[in-house]
Amino acid sequence: MTHAWTHGSALLAPALLLVALAGPVGATSAEPVLCPSIDISVQGADEALTDQICGGAERALTALDSCHLTQAQPISISVLPEVIHPTTGMHCLALANCIDQSIQVTHPDFIAAAVAANPVYSQIPTEDLFISLIAHELTHLLISQTTAANLNPTDHEYMAYAMQMSSLPAASRQVLLDQVRDLTAVNPGWINDFILNFKPTLFAAYVWLNFSRPENGCAQFQRLMDREITFGLISY
Repeated sequence: MTHAWTHGSALLAPALLLVALAGPVGATSAEPVLCPSIDISVQGADEALTDQICGGAERALTALDSCHLTQAQPISISVLPEVIHPTTGMHCLALANCIDQSIQVTHPDFIAAAVAANPVYSQIPTEDLFISLIAHELTHLLISQTTAANLNPTDHEYMAYAMQMSSLPAASRQVLLDQVRDLTAVNPGWINDFILNFKPTLFAAYVWLNFSRPENGCAQFQRLMDREITFGLISY
């Protein structure tokens, strides 16, 4: 992420961001299709994938609403063969633009090739990973819609990864948690921009172990938005 208004999904280490993408994409909609029960439109997906996206987005919005983040503006989701960050030129799996409230996400047909060299994400079923990307990027957009506070980027990512982890089935979530030797000994200081940038899969696991504590959960989101706490102070 290079500035406050565009959030690229940090699922791949820099070396993996340049993986060549190849493979078929089925017949897709040329015009945006509005999801039936939420204010989100989808473009570039066939009917089955559109239904999958709308269902995943609706579940994510429900979870986000419980965590004090409510949709206030329309959102568009574009499904593309590849997603390229507008300022770095690097490949991302997904990208949220907080100015025009849009999401770009890599088509599932191309995700497996993009994460093939990643020992963690390559173990997660493509459908699970794809829907979790939607939840991650929706979180960034709803933060921008809900609060006027300019949150620290690490706090932004804490919330996005918490929702991404929440959206995963238990078996897929466990793939990420298996990176942590002792699930009871996670120091909140380990949730920092160093880990975020150099091992985002481990950052996601640390976030979940903090977020899922009984005293945290959605209350932790409110504390971050109220600036009562921050994960923006690096601790190694």
